[in-house]
Amino acid sequence: MVCANGEEARTMDQGTSVDTAADDAAELIFFRKVKTAHDKLFGARGGPYNIDSVAYFAAAIESYQHAREHMRKAVRFDTREALLHFSLDKISIDGLVLEFGVFSGHTINIMADKLNHKMIYGFDSFKGLPEDWTTGAKAGAFAREGLPSVRENVQLVVGWFDDTLRTFLASHPGNISFLHVDCDLYSSTRTVLTEARDRIVPGTVILFDEYFNYPDWKRHEYRAFQEFAYENNIKYEYIGLVPAFEQVAARIL
Repeated sequence: MVCANGEEARTMDQGTSVDTAADDAAELIFFRKVKTAHDKLFGARGGPYNIDSVAYFAAAIESYQHAREHMRKAVRFDTREALLHFSLDKISIDGLVLEFGVFSGHTINIMADKLNHKMIYGFDSFKGLPEDWTTGAKAGAFAREGLPSVRENVQLVVGWFDDTLRTFLASHPGNISFLHVDCDLYSSTRTVLTEARDRIVPGTVILFDEYFNYPDWKRHEYRAFQEFAYENNIKYEYIGLVPAFEQVAARIL
């Protein structure tokens, strides 16, 4: 359960932690494992570190703590493709199926094959990122020449999200049943959620491709979603994640 202010409620039904001996023991085991991993990676030392070298390690610890507190009931998967299939299986309402960030067409073709009775809409400028991303990717990264090869039941909407989404929604009525957010950036994710807010309803499944587990993850897709939930009094539950990567799926309640 998530509070109206966008912060996950610390309740038993969400699988969040309580002060029990078992919890404390698990926490101790975790931090012992962290120390072991730390010593293997960086050596047993007490001096200052190169903060750039430890950025992903620090992000992993922070992401673990967040998942432990808020994602206990979410199903774990080894690959992003497995989580995608699971998330598509969780569609429970009729509506639009949208992807933001198509790039090579890999994931949208998986979506199209699985939902072969529906038209899948993919949004991308194909000009790359509109601005620098904190992972080191610069503006223009992920650009490509020409459009990717996609299935017959895929329609590409080419252009920047803030130039295309409002017009698209004006001519395509109905709620959104599935939303794949592969935007990377806060600004792009914020645009998508803001423009689509009236179409995101109870039952909508949202799969984020870069939600956590990388440096500054709380400043991008995660931040945009938390703001969206707070500003629109949205409740949601996490339903799946890839612990070894960055993907997280949520369902609107």
